[in-house]
Amino acid sequence: MEQTHLYFRLERLFPQHKETILAAGDLGDAGQPEAYQRLAELIGSEIATNVKRLGTEEGLVEAYRARRLEGGLVTKVAKEWLLTVS
Repeated sequence: MEQTHLYFRLERLFPQHKETILAAGDLGDAGQPEAYQRLAELIGSEIATNVKRLGTEEGLVEAYRARRLEGGLVTKVAKEWLLTVS
């Protein structure tokens, strides 16, 4: 069984792209097709790169120190770990 101690919505990890991310998933939005295309481009570049970085101890500690993890749920176990390695 896989467990995680960090839970985020994509637009909270990447607030600079919030409008694009939300519009891409809103089928009622007239700009949805364009937003979806832009999101696909972002996922293939900037977002994937940053998510991969968050998959490393160094990247998580860096994001924690920069306060980028405040937009999601970080469990007590994860906070304790981040405090001991940062």
